[in-house]
Amino acid sequence: MQKRGQYPVTLANKNRDSFIVDNVTSINLNDTEDVTKAIAEAEIVTTAVGISALNDIAETIAQEIERRLINNKDLNPLHIIACENGIGSR
Repeated sequence: MQKRGQYPVTLANKNRDSFIVDNVTSINLNDTEDVTKAIAEAEIVTTAVGISALNDIAETIAQEIERRLINNKDLNPLHIIACENGIGSR
């Protein structure tokens, strides 16, 4: 995804509709400087880390949201989407 800047989505509906999501990037959570910068500038943040790792990433995202609010009071709201497959995911 990092090289292509896009990824395909196929809906689980009768027609199996599909489309391309573009203008995206990916960042490894361990690259904290890049994560910080990306959240500070983003309008949408999505995760795809696996259900068992959501707790690990939540704290980092929360810290960056707090920093974003303190430093950039005029930004648009930040939307966060957990892209995890699982029944009863939290």
